[in-house]
Amino acid sequence: MKNFVLPVKRGKVCDIYAGNYLLMDRTDRFSVDDANLPGEILYKGLILNQISKNWMEMTSNIVKNHLLATDAKTLLILGAKPDQMGRVVAVNECFALPFEIILRRYYIEKSKSWDTYKEDGTICGIHVREGLKNCEELDEVLFTPSTKCNNGDHDINISFEEMKLQMRTFIYELFDEIFPKEVDESGTEEANCDGDIDEDMAFEEYCYEFADKLCEQIRDVSIKLYNFAYSYAYERGIIIADTKLEFGLNENMELVLIDELFTPDSSRFWNRDLYKVGVEQTSMDKQYLRDYVHNVMNWHGLQDGPAPSVPDYVKINVSQIYCDIYYQLFGVSIIQLTEDLAYEWHDAQKELGFEED
Repeated sequence: MKNFVLPVKRGKVCDIYAGNYLLMDRTDRFSVDDANLPGEILYKGLILNQISKNWMEMTSNIVKNHLLATDAKTLLILGAKPDQMGRVVAVNECFALPFEIILRRYYIEKSKSWDTYKEDGTICGIHVREGLKNCEELDEVLFTPSTKCNNGDHDINISFEEMKLQMRTFIYELFDEIFPKEVDESGTEEANCDGDIDEDMAFEEYCYEFADKLCEQIRDVSIKLYNFAYSYAYERGIIIADTKLEFGLNENMELVLIDELFTPDSSRFWNRDLYKVGVEQTSMDKQYLRDYVHNVMNWHGLQDGPAPSVPDYVKINVSQIYCDIYYQLFGVSIIQLTEDLAYEWHDAQKELGFEED
């Protein structure tokens, strides 16, 4: 019998359903500047979901991820519907950390994130070599965290030290809610949670130590993930100029990779063979859509009025960009991908005795 799942969140582009787990459905909806635009982009959800799934499976030796199930049979048992084929995965519920991690390997002159470099030569408190040209490669990969903003505001870049301070507050509040505490005779709260810690360590001290080590782990893991993906993509003709990562903690308080990974929505992809310092690069990601909405439609967010309707040919071009990225990364065409998934889901439905819609 299928599990019964209920919709719990409708995001801009991703719907989440919950049972004893979460089902994430990456739809074909699309957004620019934190606002949904009318219509859908064919294959968008399918491609983003399959790209993330592949990357997470390929990097599970670097860090755990939230994937619980990706195969059709298990997903159908867990409550997925046939029309979600290829777009949906089952994931373990995690405590999402309140940061986005951006890894940067190239200077992007037009990016607002680089405004501080133009002013004082830094980004997120990191001093960067002077005189960089547009799209020039940096001396090292930069780990640049930012806060998450869910109210339409832009995320705020912060330094690694500021990340530690904010993480301390987050961990203290999280542990205060989920872990019981004991009070000794002097009235001092002590941590009462599993782990290799001093039995007499104060609760606050334990939380702060945990937070600091967690930040260092996130930094190390993020750079390893990026370096792996960069080399893999570069060999296949793609430069990953920068990318966004998100993390959470599982029920055992272990670091877990969540959300999406190295997709055209969360990364800046360039054509390796056309790369040239000092000029704008050939976009192989969502930037094509952003540029059209900004430069042709002159729309930069809801402050400019209701979200405009993008012409069909633009949506078709975006769809083709995403399909081409998938083929270039993994050697599978959209035709082959959809055929393989259709066979898998049909066979799973037949084996489970589910009626096909």
